[in-house]
Amino acid sequence: MQPTVALIGRPDSGIDQIFDAAVGPQVVESRDRLPRRIGALRLPDQRLRRLADVMGSQSVVQAQLTLWHFPGHGLGLGADTNSAWLGELRTADALAFAVRPATGTDVESALRRGADDLATELALWDLEVIDGAAARAHERATRGPRLERREAQHAYELLNRTREQLAASASLDLAALTPDDQRALRGFGLFAAKPRAVIANVADGDAPAAARATANLSASAVVAGETEAEIWSLEPDDAEAFRDDLGLPDTAADRVGAAVMQAAGLHVFYSANRAAATAWLLPVGGTALEAAATIHSDFAQRFIGADVAACDEVIASGGLAPLRAAGRLQRVGRDHVLADRDVLHIHFSR
Repeated sequence: MQPTVALIGRPDSGIDQIFDAAVGPQVVESRDRLPRRIGALRLPDQRLRRLADVMGSQSVVQAQLTLWHFPGHGLGLGADTNSAWLGELRTADALAFAVRPATGTDVESALRRGADDLATELALWDLEVIDGAAARAHERATRGPRLERREAQHAYELLNRTREQLAASASLDLAALTPDDQRALRGFGLFAAKPRAVIANVADGDAPAAARATANLSASAVVAGETEAEIWSLEPDDAEAFRDDLGLPDTAADRVGAAVMQAAGLHVFYSANRAAATAWLLPVGGTALEAAATIHSDFAQRFIGADVAACDEVIASGGLAPLRAAGRLQRVGRDHVLADRDVLHIHFSR
């Protein structure tokens, strides 16, 4: 399943423009209790086509994220912020903050300030959840069944520490917690614990300067939303010419996808056979066994080992077979940590 990314911001940030620029016209309009727009944020990948060529694959399957937002809902003054919407947001794997810097302002400062404002507002909603959970834990710790009191007291102390951290910084560092405490907090779907990227929606004339100003700003992207939402209907060469005129590299999907992946700590690995060359997403630091499970749970359960090589090396050598013949294909076990853009060939019991 692709990671889900919720696009949120203030009513004037142009969320629909960013969404349409990133995913194009192939959008699902969900008619659940809250109308939701859902689109596939496909991650363009030039290596994937070249890998398919050398491996003789009949098709390519791009890695993708699922991007969604709720029209008419947002943060800030005048926005429709309700418990049902917040509950849906809590199910997302990551957040993408939409910010519209004013023309002529310092874009980097505007992005930081806009993201901080949105994070602070979400932290207030998190504090409501934590306060309610802490009150219930305290009740169990003082009046609950004796066998449950110790566990409830630990939960109460964890929630109090979380509240202090949230009040101080509007963010949480789950990596500093024990695995059990991480699991306990993830159950609340706290916004402050989710990865977040920041997307600047700028006017066409501001795009070149904005791209330069944010070039070294992590987990961020610049989109000329109004124009880029419209150029999906153009031929690829014409669309590229428009982006060149805007001074923006690659596609909006490239830029937004890269920002989200950096925020979420994801990178890409590949599998390839005669049927398809496929790009998959894996957390940075993920192992060969975790990569096998990403492809199919059966591969993980019956995992024996895997052959691994850098994609560029596979392409330069003309495939896996020449690398294997030259003794340059690495055979690894389940705990081997994959690098970004590794090609993985799994061996499993039958």
